[in-house]
Amino acid sequence: MCKNLNTLIPCSGFIKPGFTCNVSANKSKRWGNSLNEKSLLSLALLTALSAGSSDVEMSHNKPQASQDTKTLAATEVVATTDHYQAMLDKFITVDMQADLSSLSDIDKRVLRKLISVADVLDKVYLEQTYENNAEIRKQIQESNLANTAQLLSLYDLHYGPWDTLEDDKIFFGDIPRPKGAGVYPTDMTKAEFNQWIQDHPQDEVAFKSGYTVIKRQGDKLVAIPYSQAYATQMQQAAELMREAAALTQDAFLSKRADAFLNDEYRDSEMAWMDLDGTLEVAIGPYETYTDKLFGYKTFFEAFITVRNPEDSAKLDVYKQYLKGMELNLPIPDEHKNFQRGSESPISVVDQVAGGGTLLLQRDPVS
Repeated sequence: MCKNLNTLIPCSGFIKPGFTCNVSANKSKRWGNSLNEKSLLSLALLTALSAGSSDVEMSHNKPQASQDTKTLAATEVVATTDHYQAMLDKFITVDMQADLSSLSDIDKRVLRKLISVADVLDKVYLEQTYENNAEIRKQIQESNLANTAQLLSLYDLHYGPWDTLEDDKIFFGDIPRPKGAGVYPTDMTKAEFNQWIQDHPQDEVAFKSGYTVIKRQGDKLVAIPYSQAYATQMQQAAELMREAAALTQDAFLSKRADAFLNDEYRDSEMAWMDLDGTLEVAIGPYETYTDKLFGYKTFFEAFITVRNPEDSAKLDVYKQYLKGMELNLPIPDEHKNFQRGSESPISVVDQVAGGGTLLLQRDPVS
């Protein structure tokens, strides 16, 4: 039955239980032209009486159905909440309690600069992992879901909406994790990449470089150097590194700043081998395992640590045995480094920050 102003009229079509149909006064008037008002009212009354207990049942069942829906929704939320919490419970928070007593005031100023660099590179890695990652996080934040806080925590832990402990299983949205992460077009195949190099052999070095992003430009594939693909962040990181270098005259920091802008990392890697200060850092593009398409591309990371002088001194005795250890490795000689000296740095360090995320709950340089 449909309720229209002051008149009950039968509503054409299938009506779901509990549904109320508002029919316009104009339609009621048209019906009145074909049926006299008395007949219309009689038909409505007859229909209502013939429905009898059915109408009563519909009226009674409607709130019950709504309650069942609410109960089902609440159950789903609880189940999802428990699932997300189980995912979060795989991680624990550890207070590293780094000993910073050996740091000078200048060391602390440098440390602040390096932590800021780590924050910048953290954003670069997020984009390298998937170019739309920042937008996905925004979607989670604005979703108003009951589990938003848990989803954001999981997203931040995994750097995206994929469970890296469960073969990149999706936990938000429906986009599978691209094998080429954010450093290749998501729709590009291995065959297309290899075919392009075969047809354009002059591009092979740039395409296979660990420091380029492959993009589409029209119907072409192009290699964009990291210094251009992430130009804003690279400028920020380089400036901070140079400010830190100015405080310490450290060759690695200044050379790594140059590398952020010219994509030439070898000189800074060699300078890193000579680091022998209180701060031990690894900052830049290193690991390639996030590139599951080819394993060519390096991804930015940062490990900021403080040298533990007492424990490091205990390891000095092993430096004299490094060459002998190399010679006696159970591998073919072709894989051994017979030119290894005894000056390879060996240190025990306390980690302060990594990948832009502070590992201490307090300000480590306060």
